[in-house]
Amino acid sequence: IGERQPHLDRGLVAVTFRSMKVSAILGGLGSALRGGGVTPSDTLDVRTDLRELAIEHRADATREGFPYQLDGDYLGETSHLEFRHVPDAVRLVRPLEP
Repeated sequence: IGERQPHLDRGLVAVTFRSMKVSAILGGLGSALRGGGVTPSDTLDVRTDLRELAIEHRADATREGFPYQLDGDYLGETSHLEFRHVPDAVRLVRPLEP
């Protein structure tokens, strides 16, 4: 995000659109594709280095939950999701550079 280099030992990053207008989504996408991450704006909320994140949906007359997916697979609807940063949960092995 921004000028900071990504590291696997940092916390979670949450990027939330405050508007579903096409201009807001294209602006966020354009920022990400230019490299260097996305920039917070009036329509884009960016939070970095989070240790945990909870998302809750307050039921209303139209919906009791919200749809969610993982790696592009639709997993249904829920009213609550929790994410936690777990350092050293995954070990990466890569060849040494010559």
